[in-house]
Formats: sequence, structure tokens, C-alpha cells
Amino acid sequence: MAYVFFWGQWQLSHRLPLDDSPYDGIVSGVVVGLPDEFPDRVRFELLLDASPVGADSLRKIRLTWYRHTQNISPGQRWRFSVRLKTPRSLVNPAGFDFAAWHLSRGIDARGYVRSDLSPELLADDAKGLVRLDRQRYRLSKWLEGVGFSKLTLATLQALLLGISVFFLIRSGSFCRIPALCIWWLSADCISA
Repeated sequence: MAYVFFWGQWQLSHRLPLDDSPYDGIVSGVVVGLPDEFPDRVRFELLLDASPVGADSLRKIRLTWYRHTQNISPGQRWRFSVRLKTPRSLVNPAGFDFAAWHLSRGIDARGYVRSDLSPELLADDAKGLVRLDRQRYRLSKWLEGVGFSKLTLATLQALLLGISVFFLIRSGSFCRIPALCIWWLSADCISA
């Protein structure tokens, strides 16, 4: 129990303080995880090289880049002008706890890329564990290029890469996947 308390306190100590929110500054870091791409924006996580001036405890942030002009992929090192805020949740007890979700993922602040300074791609080399994210990203892009239907693509991405689960839940495919697994297991047991 003490471990959980200290882990939570350590995670919260890295958060952007409410007094400093919103924070405007320049950050640089490596894109980690798979970016969420939309027609008008891209959302991604940035592992900071160093904490920015005035927000010296930040480690990882979640950014949205509206009207992006360049592609974002895991392993790229960028410099951005950003506006950051402390992750917060709604007070509704039945709602999704956005702040706890950020805490569980180690995200210390969320925000967006500002347009006052042009974003700069510093490097495009994947080192360390980011290589796995880069391979997942390439496989995801390859699956998108094959020409599957939206439902098939979402199912394959969810099963192979662990992404697009929300689309599966909305479409009702979450019922089909366990049924498929049970059928596969039962067929394997019957043949043995």
C-alpha cells in the first residue's frame, strides 16, 4: 500500500502546477506512442529532452497540432512552441476520469502547438524502445494502404496493434471479437 501512495505522489509531483496553467513556452522532445491522426489535427505524446523554463518538473506531455503541415511519426525529435495546461477531469462521478487516465500514462501536461514559432524537426532517428512504436506505426500505415474496409481495418489495428478500440466498441465489433476467440479456442480443443 505504501508503494502505491509513493508512486502516486511521485507522479503528481511532475504535474504542471495549477498556478502555472496555462503555460506558454518552447519544448523539445521525442514523439512516443502512436499519433492519433485526424483530417484537421494530429494528437501525440512528446517525451521531453529537458524540462522547459518555468515548468521544470515536466517529463511527458500530450499535444494536439491543429492544421499540421508535416507528418508526425514515433521517434522524431521536434521543437515546438506550446500552450500547456494541467490535466483535469469533469466533476461528474459517472464520467470518464481524464486526469486519472493522464496520471496512469505518466502524462504531466496537455496542450497544443502554437503557430507563433514554426515547428522544427530536429532529428528523425528512432532509438531505444521508440523503435517498437515506429514499427507499429509502419504496420498501421501499411494496413491502411492495403484497402480494407473501415471495420476490417479497425479490427486488424485493434487486434494487431492495440489501437482504434473506440471504433470497435461503437460499431458493436467488441461482441464479435470474444466470439471469434471462443470459436477459435473451441475448434482447437475439439481437434486435439
